[in-house]
Amino acid sequence: MITVAIVVRNGGKTISRTLDSIFSGQLRPDEVLIIDGLSEDNTLEVVKSYTLNYDNIRVIDNPQRKIAPGRNIAVKEAWGDVIAYTDADCVVDRKWLFNISKRFEEDPTLAGCGGRMLPLPPHNELEKFAGKVFLKEIMQYDNRLRYCSRLSVAGALITANSAYRRDVLLEVGGFDEWFGNYGEDIDLYWRLIKSGYKLLYDPDIVVYHRFPQTLGKFLKKHFGFGIASSKLTKKHLSRMCVDWMLYHKLFSDLWFLLSLRGSKDKVWGILQKCTHIMGKIYGSLRAGVVNL
Repeated sequence: MITVAIVVRNGGKTISRTLDSIFSGQLRPDEVLIIDGLSEDNTLEVVKSYTLNYDNIRVIDNPQRKIAPGRNIAVKEAWGDVIAYTDADCVVDRKWLFNISKRFEEDPTLAGCGGRMLPLPPHNELEKFAGKVFLKEIMQYDNRLRYCSRLSVAGALITANSAYRRDVLLEVGGFDEWFGNYGEDIDLYWRLIKSGYKLLYDPDIVVYHRFPQTLGKFLKKHFGFGIASSKLTKKHLSRMCVDWMLYHKLFSDLWFLLSLRGSKDKVWGILQKCTHIMGKIYGSLRAGVVNL
């Protein structure tokens, strides 16, 4: 049995596309869990309209509102042997669940699997840029089937598009709720690798994602990524870490801008990198590490 888990808060504008894609797939889930963080919009009304046609949808409250506790509620409540995670701003590929199921059936020793994220058609230039930064510069997905062995963000399995055996999640204590809204999936992924569990990256397991369309939401997300980076450094790496490549890219963007060869992308890139560094500094102070 496979449970699809969606942790959501105020996702009323997008969750219908997510549910449509899940239920129109080649393989339908045995159960869909909607873990709702006390939404203040019409999220619950939208989900309720789907329960009229599908009797395998359950809605569970997430009083802490944050993502990591919501992921753990799914671990505790799921009926399925496998929990497939995606988000309310994603559209899953038609063969998404079929490919996930196939991987677990082929290899009983497989603890988890996941795959590529691709952008949905952008609404504006900023959303297009936000997708490029996340997918090309941070996650760096490729088309190569491989087992996961590296403690890296690049190519990692993230909870917008990953599935794990429920008993494995219980064995490792689920998601670390210290991470809140960012980085809990990377922490889980790294812990599983360090513990010797078998994880598979399959480029045929695909979801399509909506990226931020406003500058404020875009920068807020990268500030959160910076905080998560410091927490990951505290838990998994040394107590001092400097991302020299980040500063090289920042100074390169500044040089182009000062040379009057810059563009909107360069301005957005400078703001994104500066905001990410601010998040790393703030996260360092909170976590007690030096992560720059």
